[in-house]
Amino acid sequence: MQYDLSLNEEDFLIYSLYKASKSKIAIKQMNSNWAWLSIAFFGLAIGMYLLENLSFAICFGVLGIVSLLFYPSYQKKHYINHYKKYINDQYNKDIAIRKIDIFTDHLKIANSYSETNLTFAGLTHISETGKHIFINIKGGNAIIVPKTTHGFDALKNELIDICNKQGLKYITELNWKW
Repeated sequence: MQYDLSLNEEDFLIYSLYKASKSKIAIKQMNSNWAWLSIAFFGLAIGMYLLENLSFAICFGVLGIVSLLFYPSYQKKHYINHYKKYINDQYNKDIAIRKIDIFTDHLKIANSYSETNLTFAGLTHISETGKHIFINIKGGNAIIVPKTTHGFDALKNELIDICNKQGLKYITELNWKW
């Protein structure tokens, strides 16, 4: 069956944030930045205290506490802005996938310029969030399917059938948030 997709920048942003939230390297980097910044502030606070400079010790201690409490939300906003800039720079409506045809042994995906056949062996898993389904492809990319797609329930059922027949994971994370 054929499904027409309508993607926008927000869909690409959500996918980029989802992918980053599942990347061990990105998570390690975020946690490392947070830890080192907090450690630096507390280290400076201890150093100033040992040098008997109480006013600077208190300031650095407060900055350490502020970084522990608020740096994660700042970092999330930073990632959102980073991906927005990247998407605005790289996003081209003409190359976004416009159609998906599901056959018994492959997917046919098409945009304004080309069509590609993708065998089910080229899929790694399928992830469902509250607003999207991501059909993950070997090599790290995914086909983004908004839940606003006409005929979404039928598409979802077909994808679940593909997962069952091909032994692929169907990951459901309806409460996922960045």
